[in-house]
Amino acid sequence: MGLELLELEEKDLRERLSVNLSAQREIKTEKFLKKYGIQIGDIIEFMDGRTKKTGVFNRIIYNLTEPVNIVIRLLKKDGTEGKMEVSPWVCHLDMLRLVRSQDDLKTII
Repeated sequence: MGLELLELEEKDLRERLSVNLSAQREIKTEKFLKKYGIQIGDIIEFMDGRTKKTGVFNRIIYNLTEPVNIVIRLLKKDGTEGKMEVSPWVCHLDMLRLVRSQDDLKTII
């Protein structure tokens, strides 16, 4: 095998791997969201140490293709979305409580 052929094969393998990883990430994200019963944009409550906090589910943190935690943008005292973002402890993800779903918010607006 010549160098050019090996480089073409490498390029093809990298493209196929990228497609595979994207598909895995999509499937695992769907399972993660179903497991916790939330979707991006939902308002949720969670425990931060001993303090109950409320915020908007903003995004997911990944380890390659595996969703490992979420990022929540905290609500201000007046109920509007603030700028501060936090991630609950991974061991507390099972204690997330859905306050209002994104679908409910769309019907209000």
